Amino acid sequence: MARGCRCWSAFGRGDRLAIGTLIGAVAGYFGGWLDTVLVRLTELFQTVPTFLLVIVIVAIGQPSAPVIALAIGVAAWPTVARLVRAHFRSLREAEFIAAARSLGYGAPRIIFTRSCPMRWRRSSSSAR
Repeated sequence: MARGCRCWSAFGRGDRLAIGTLIGAVAGYFGGWLDTVLVRLTELFQTVPTFLLVIVIVAIGQPSAPVIALAIGVAAWPTVARLVRAHFRSLREAEFIAAARSLGYGAPRIIFTRSCPMRWRRSSSSAR
């Protein structure tokens, strides 16, 4: 049973990280009106009590382990999104991003092959 709990807990973390990273990366990289809209969406989710949102999502779906893990992931992504957005805003004007733009890389390629790996390297090295 303990292995199953860890598995579904990791699934919930994966949802939270995937949603938060995607929204934060897009908001931080592009800025402007898209940043404003995504930040307001994040703030909207932060104003709803997390526990209440999880209960509503579980009540709508079947109360099973995958639905509970998904509900926790959906309810907990705003914190990750705010952290990723702040990091991408600081990297947006970095030299290696300007070099990638000058080589003609598109925004998705810069976000996922240049900026995200830098974020993962810094977060994994600071965790040691």
